[in-house]
Amino acid sequence: MKLIVRRIIAFYLDAFFVLIMFGLFVLIIYLIDDTIDLSLIGIPLYGYYLTVLIFYFFLVEFFFEVTLAKKIVGLKVKCIEEKSFSMFFFRTIIRFIPLDAISFLFNNKNDLWHDTLSKTRVVDSKN
Repeated sequence: MKLIVRRIIAFYLDAFFVLIMFGLFVLIIYLIDDTIDLSLIGIPLYGYYLTVLIFYFFLVEFFFEVTLAKKIVGLKVKCIEEKSFSMFFFRTIIRFIPLDAISFLFNNKNDLWHDTLSKTRVVDSKN
């Protein structure tokens, strides 16, 4: 399977995994205090979900160089320069620029902007 297809699958799998973890978190909060009306906090919940998603990508990729989904599809993040905290934070923030998802169309290496700008590459984990 092409690298870019595996990357897209990994992104959506990771988003799904975070959604499941976040759903369990909300369920636990609701079980602790069932007087909370979750319908009134829908927008803040979405903001909290995005925050958890950002921290998931940042922390997991920084410490392990793979996310759960990248591990499943056989990918890992490789640093072109020396690994740094700011490199992975920058990589994570750039990932949420709307056109980043199609930025691989604009270069011949099939890298996304969050790879190029943060000086990282996603490679097959067997390499």
